[in-house]
Amino acid sequence: MDVPLTPGFRRFSVRGLEKVKREAGIALMAMNIRKLVAKNTNYNYFITQKKRLVKIKERFSLISFVLKDLWHGPSS
Repeated sequence: MDVPLTPGFRRFSVRGLEKVKREAGIALMAMNIRKLVAKNTNYNYFITQKKRLVKIKERFSLISFVLKDLWHGPSS
């Protein structure tokens, strides 16, 4: 079984099947925590970018509204 474990984990430091299972479980939990942190970081980056695009769109629509009024003059 070839599982990419945490960096620096090359071999078990304990003896006995139960202790090895416990140590492998800890290493796998560490790997899963790293995955969750990476996923959360990417999600936060996506949300930040989306909010930034919404702000740009709002500013652009305000500017275009003002320029439209200036270009066409006041409606009478």
